[in-house]
Amino acid sequence: MKMLKKALCAVFAGAVMLSAAAVTASAGSSGYLTVNGKRAAKISSAGTYTMINTGDPSTNAAALQKALSGNSKRKVVLPKGTYRIDKGITVGSNKTLVATGVKVIQTDPQRQLINNACTKVNYGSLSNVSIEGGTWYISGNEKMLRDTSTIRFNHANNIKLRNCTIYTNFRSHGVEFIACRNVGMYKCKVITKGTAPKDCIEEAVQIDVATAKTAPTCASVGDKFVKGQTCENIRLEGCIISGGRAVCCNKTDTENNKYSAKMHRNITVVGCTLKGLTAEGLVLHNVHGFTVKNNTIISYCKNKEKLYSCGINAMVFGKFGDYGKYKNVISGNTVKGTRFAVSVGSRSGAGGKYGTVTVTGNKLYCTRGKNYVLHVTDVSKYVHKGNSAYKWAKSRH
Repeated sequence: MKMLKKALCAVFAGAVMLSAAAVTASAGSSGYLTVNGKRAAKISSAGTYTMINTGDPSTNAAALQKALSGNSKRKVVLPKGTYRIDKGITVGSNKTLVATGVKVIQTDPQRQLINNACTKVNYGSLSNVSIEGGTWYISGNEKMLRDTSTIRFNHANNIKLRNCTIYTNFRSHGVEFIACRNVGMYKCKVITKGTAPKDCIEEAVQIDVATAKTAPTCASVGDKFVKGQTCENIRLEGCIISGGRAVCCNKTDTENNKYSAKMHRNITVVGCTLKGLTAEGLVLHNVHGFTVKNNTIISYCKNKEKLYSCGINAMVFGKFGDYGKYKNVISGNTVKGTRFAVSVGSRSGAGGKYGTVTVTGNKLYCTRGKNYVLHVTDVSKYVHKGNSAYKWAKSRH
């Protein structure tokens, strides 16, 4: 489960409502974007915006918002060094944001760094956005003053994050994808700071279903944005992620289980290191069609009675008609857990089921002993071979 976020539309409204009168740009200003009388970006003949650090977070935020607004194709390059902003940035479609060698700091601890507006359903609110590089940090992160995500996309399509380092805390997510499709995170680090409550199940990266409970910001825009829309075609590759939970594909049993059978599809995790400091390393709730290959996935949770202490926890929470056509693969990983290393199944009484589940060539460790490394139920076909089982003498994370 995820915590109810207090960050409703007021949190990022400042990014949408930056004074247009304060921002002007024209060829007459020698190819510069001028904000409050200051040159804040140089505009090339090809339309690339190279931002200039004005030293003022408010001016920087207004300029960056202008550069990333609208749906025109545009490349925006941040200046190397530390670039401070005091508003969340609402990005438009067809944007490439290059932040290599930059530390981007949100000076307001209650605001996000990057978001997008909910305007259309069916993955139509945002498309074709790439963020390349950068260290992304919100002031006061370690003090856990906020419970809003550092970067969040909703109802979006074709989103790519590459070589980003993103900080979060144990009350919030570093990256959140709500009802998104065709998403990739490549060689990113998501680092959770602060003091973790011993029962924390907040995830550093969340792949979320859109409901009023799980996505209150979307709900604040309109009911049509919270009808149980899910994510599909999500790929995490070469990432290093740690948190209460590291990565979670979320489900919800709110609204009288109205959306308990809404399934995410085609989730791929390859070559990553995922560490759950107080819960699972990887949670695949309500996912049909997952591929988990060549990762190191660890849960440091000590509770032997809870599935929260599994390295990988895959579970369906409702009936889903065409489950049989989906293949689910766990292969070539090193997985460590307390209750089980890997658990795949259905919630008791839910009546859900998986298609083919293949578990091969993994090194599996469990503190309860090697007889507990695998727990697989409620599948139409189960293939397992070449796995090595070990008792795990758990060390500190």
